[in-house]
Amino acid sequence: MRYDGTDIRLLAPQSLRPASPAWGYVGDTIVFSGYRPGSGHSEIMRIEADGSGLALLTHNEVNFDYAPGWLAGR
Repeated sequence: MRYDGTDIRLLAPQSLRPASPAWGYVGDTIVFSGYRPGSGHSEIMRIEADGSGLALLTHNEVNFDYAPGWLAGR
């Protein structure tokens, strides 16, 4: 999405039920919580602002990981 709210598009597959996005400080990466297919637990994931490079950052089989954020200066 552009700064003015135009050009809205989905980056992550809706099957992940993405939620709680947090933009990186440079503006090229987003972390979010989502459900890994078949696990039933939320995990923290990362995706590039152009929709490429989807990566699972946590591997939690018991608890729910949610509301990711960034450390200052990272």
